[in-house]
Amino acid sequence: MNKVVPLEKIYKIKDRVLSKKVKRSLHQLRRPPAWCIQKEVLEKARVEGIERVKILDKETNISYMATLNLIFEKGFVIDRGFGEQIALPLHLWEVDDPNQLKLF
Repeated sequence: MNKVVPLEKIYKIKDRVLSKKVKRSLHQLRRPPAWCIQKEVLEKARVEGIERVKILDKETNISYMATLNLIFEKGFVIDRGFGEQIALPLHLWEVDDPNQLKLF
């Protein structure tokens, strides 16, 4: 079993949001396209009252946000050698792309 790293070592917690900075080219699941988070981290976050998860792609500056409930309801468990993770397909994340022009 993999050791669970304390949330504060990899993630930042502010206003009930668990956030993490990643490089999409290294960390994004390709098939199916999804963001994955260690299952044990998400379970601990739920116990600690976290409501949302935010992933910031350092390569594009795009942010992905999802509620913890959505991750547990619509995500699926995978283990590809890094311990159990819950993967939430990309199309289910709220996307904030600062590079995209705003209409209004």
